[in-house]
Amino acid sequence: MQVHVFKTNVQYPVYADKVLRHVKELDGVMRCNFDLTDCDHILRVETNIVPPTAVIARVKLAGFDCEELGD
Repeated sequence: MQVHVFKTNVQYPVYADKVLRHVKELDGVMRCNFDLTDCDHILRVETNIVPPTAVIARVKLAGFDCEELGD
């Protein structure tokens, strides 16, 4: 399993829920959550098969910015 970590501009729980619904629609996402208290409004996605680019596309589809954070 891989954990991908993304920086977003999602600031409020209601919007985080919207984004999570979009991300969970991807086949292969096992778990995802936000840390809105972090200055980068972190989105974590656990998966075996979903590439980061697919997650980024889903977040952008929901109307928000997203970029993968490196190690």
